[in-house]
Amino acid sequence: MEYPDFDYLAENDPAEYVRQKATWEKRENAVRQMYEAEQHIKAKQAEYEAEQHKLAIQESSAKFYQKYPDLKESGKSEEVFSEITQYLIDTGFSKEEIQGISDFRIIDVLYQNVQAQKAQKTIPAVVEKMNQKPVLSQKQPSRQTTDYAKQNFEKFNNTRSVTDAAALIKQLL
Repeated sequence: MEYPDFDYLAENDPAEYVRQKATWEKRENAVRQMYEAEQHIKAKQAEYEAEQHKLAIQESSAKFYQKYPDLKESGKSEEVFSEITQYLIDTGFSKEEIQGISDFRIIDVLYQNVQAQKAQKTIPAVVEKMNQKPVLSQKQPSRQTTDYAKQNFEKFNNTRSVTDAAALIKQLL
């Protein structure tokens, strides 16, 4: 509905002015009440969603700590969650997106990814340490045992006795 020209009506038709003014105020009042009711419903819905999100986070935390009980210590869990948060920030997530994460499976995947990245970063240092250590040579069979084996084999070939055969088989085992 178009906004009435109240100035024109006030000068030319005062009765119509009063009627139009009352109708317009009634309509504005109804619109205002509908707007306030809508805002109230939106506020209640946002409050409900925030409560549901909070409950989902609590449930998710319980499942996460059930899977990783060693992280229940507050110092360790704070460190882990700050690493996960930093990883998400580095990846380009906004604060709102990070706060919207409530599924423990996503947090679990992120935790595993952060742990894998930490392990990946330590690999070069470990490889460097391994390269600095002296190379251990493979153990060479001692000359004495090979001579003993040859002697037993030759003795068996010469005598063909059961005891020499048993000694040779025992040595091979």
